[in-house]
Amino acid sequence: VLPVEQRLRLHRAADADAVAEAAGLTRLPAEDLASGLIGIRLTHLPLLKKTEEEGPDESVIAIVDTGSANTILNWPAAEKLLGLKRDDRVIKEAPLLRAIGVGGGQVDMPLLTLSLGLISGDQQILAPRPVRVAIGDADIFSQIVGREEKGSWPFGLGPKPQRACALIGQDVWSQQRYLLSASDPAVFMAAAQDWPPPAAERLQFIGIGDCLDNGGRRLQGLQKLSCTLDEAAAECYALPRGKCKGVAVTPKGRFQGLAYIFVEESESALEEDLQSRGWSRYKAPEGQELAPAGAEVTGTTGEREADDAQCFAWSSLST
Repeated sequence: VLPVEQRLRLHRAADADAVAEAAGLTRLPAEDLASGLIGIRLTHLPLLKKTEEEGPDESVIAIVDTGSANTILNWPAAEKLLGLKRDDRVIKEAPLLRAIGVGGGQVDMPLLTLSLGLISGDQQILAPRPVRVAIGDADIFSQIVGREEKGSWPFGLGPKPQRACALIGQDVWSQQRYLLSASDPAVFMAAAQDWPPPAAERLQFIGIGDCLDNGGRRLQGLQKLSCTLDEAAAECYALPRGKCKGVAVTPKGRFQGLAYIFVEESESALEEDLQSRGWSRYKAPEGQELAPAGAEVTGTTGEREADDAQCFAWSSLST
């Protein structure tokens, strides 16, 4: 499938490896699932990390669904990959996607922007650009991968939860050329161009707490609720270099999902674009002032409470 050209090409099954190699596609081993579907391994590939040693250590089976518009994680997968639960603040404040099943049943699923990774045959990770992922226990997961043997209540009683599973939709598949080989089974996919940014060009962890300039002031910027670390980073990377000074995001706790992106007031065109995606300009708290234009992130407030914000900017500082 060539999404950019909007073309579909058919090849003999025996030619899959040769066609993929000639096109420079990465092999993603798949496994047969129920109803003739295939699945690949999916992981969370965070765009912001405190240390370079941090990396994905969990994965789930993901149904390859070229007919679905959205990628979906069920709740067990969201908890396994991201540590998210239904009553988390970032979940409660997220926009909802209403999905209607074949039988007419419907489920409202929160939408969060996430960076996901597709695991290749040599255990390398293919990184599509971040997408808005729906989270919910759609019926297809029970039908395809089943449920756990024990219930979710103490002593294994109660309803049996779905096994951790995901579904990869066209929001991912439409990004790059891919080849489906059901007889192997395997999926071959092209790496995203100019993504993710090389390590030397990524935001670096500065410290815990709000980002500050050398005068101890918060930088000018915009804020958003129900925002993930991945979303804040993706917004910053999408801007011309130097227009975004950094980001601060609270991943847990009572302010979970509160994010700041440091873009100066003079950047009205950029601000209008960000506002279209839910960002809003913030003002300095009473009795304080924001940093002047041209200020850079040089430090943080330090940890003031458990699960405080995390500050990331273009240069790594010792804290």
